[in-house]
Amino acid sequence: MTKRALFLSLCAVLLLTTLQYGQIMGNNKLLLHTTDGVRWTQCAFAPDGVLWVTWVPGNTNDKGGGPIYVLSYDGTTVSTPFNITESSTIKANRPNVTVSPKGYVLVTWGVIADSATYLRIRNPKTKTWGATETVAYNVGGNEPIAQMDKDGNIHVFFTKEGAGSVYARSRINGAWENIVQLNLQRGKQGSLTVGPNGKVHAVWIEKNAENIYKNVYSERTLTKSWYTRESLPGVDGASNHPWITSGPNNETIVAWQDAPDPTKENGSEIRVIKIGASTWTTVIDFYMQHFPRVVVDSKNNIHVANAIGGGDFGSGFRYTNNVGGTWRAFQTFPGSYDKVPGLAANAFGNVAATQSIFTSPRAQGTDIWVYSLDPIQKVVMPEADFTFTPTTGYPPLTVTFNATPAYGPNGSEVSYAWTFSDGGTATGRSATHLYATAGTFTATLTITDNLNRTDEDTQSIVVKKTNPLIPLNPTATITMSSLWKNPEITYNLFWEINPSNVPEQIQGYAIYMKEGTGEYTKLLTVSPSTLSSSFKFTDLKVKRAFAVSTLGYGGTESPMAYFQ
Repeated sequence: MTKRALFLSLCAVLLLTTLQYGQIMGNNKLLLHTTDGVRWTQCAFAPDGVLWVTWVPGNTNDKGGGPIYVLSYDGTTVSTPFNITESSTIKANRPNVTVSPKGYVLVTWGVIADSATYLRIRNPKTKTWGATETVAYNVGGNEPIAQMDKDGNIHVFFTKEGAGSVYARSRINGAWENIVQLNLQRGKQGSLTVGPNGKVHAVWIEKNAENIYKNVYSERTLTKSWYTRESLPGVDGASNHPWITSGPNNETIVAWQDAPDPTKENGSEIRVIKIGASTWTTVIDFYMQHFPRVVVDSKNNIHVANAIGGGDFGSGFRYTNNVGGTWRAFQTFPGSYDKVPGLAANAFGNVAATQSIFTSPRAQGTDIWVYSLDPIQKVVMPEADFTFTPTTGYPPLTVTFNATPAYGPNGSEVSYAWTFSDGGTATGRSATHLYATAGTFTATLTITDNLNRTDEDTQSIVVKKTNPLIPLNPTATITMSSLWKNPEITYNLFWEINPSNVPEQIQGYAIYMKEGTGEYTKLLTVSPSTLSSSFKFTDLKVKRAFAVSTLGYGGTESPMAYFQ
């Protein structure tokens, strides 16, 4: 057998093994060596497959911390670390990074001294970081996490462990809501996730009457705030560090560490439960381990990673997954003095974990590694772009929109969806839309590729306000009939077109009347080609006056011309 044939045979065996027993995290990359001591890394994939990693140097306990750093890795290039706190002296703590469906990168961190939670967002279009936002001050800053939905709404979860309080705060349609306290009993530790349907889920732990911590869950929507929390069914014991995630099918999964004997602290099991289920699954057996992380990949397979070791004496992490319905035996990734792994899944089915490893001797610094199922690779996002004509005009204005063709990574053309700010919608690469009124409107094109990744482009259309001019030469004649029996009076009204009007902008004419000393009220509207009208009345004692105005498209109207 040739070397090539042997190699292909081995590849086939590995492929069959992967398909049968799950995927193996076999790709690794040293992202950074830093002279700092780093024990806390978290990571998230952007829609284009770029991995974002955040970390904090120094002791990650409440009295430690430091500046928060973030970098990106596209499979080829590792970016220069960026100090997102822009401070060298800050004692920030336990950062987290997430990326929205549209590529906005969110980094959150806490400052225990201020009991505060902060947030900073990177715009994928401008590739710039916004200003630091204060989510909460003098409220809580332990282990915050923020998520942004596809529409730009933000939800933040954080705790104040010393006080036993658990909080959430949301920014809906650009406005921050009030901070909500979620727990009823003494609580701490937890996380938050947003499903593709926009529903928000949170999990944390609370101490019950028997002094045993149990997992507690709540959810909210954009229009309904958090409902009263509930204990997850079938869960008891010494629960710790629950983590929550939602998959493409909107199913929500929680992973946590739980001691079978709550009175002992010599180890724990790593358990997983689906929200709505009545029982959990132990995915990693009893060991000295903690801080599990869970993600769901693009095919709704579940992946779990957790730190090995007790408390502040980490010795690596473990990883397992459920691909094809079976939990595989865990992989072990040794490390020195690490505390918590990062775990992320992308739109292509790849999953990655990050780990910080103290060098030997420890004073030489830390290596930050990433491991992944597949090699990390940037897959360029399709970009939404369109032109329209005419670019401006008067109502009724018919505008034709044409999208620039875009394609997904498999070569298939994206889908095109249009929304117009007057309530109209359309689909397809080209679309037409009628603007009936004047104003400044926006047209938004949203494209979706075969991986369900989206991009959008928004442009403005100015529909000019028409300026109808007053009708000319309004004249009236009055005729009487049947003076002695059922008398009638007829007002015959005539006017002329104002030649300065643009015919295409004129919708018609409005005729007004007032009786006695009253106000003018509209009697009738007529077409642009109608230049006369008659009205009959039987009450001869009422004094009447008439006027006419020109109506323009878009709701505009000229001053009135009075009949003589």
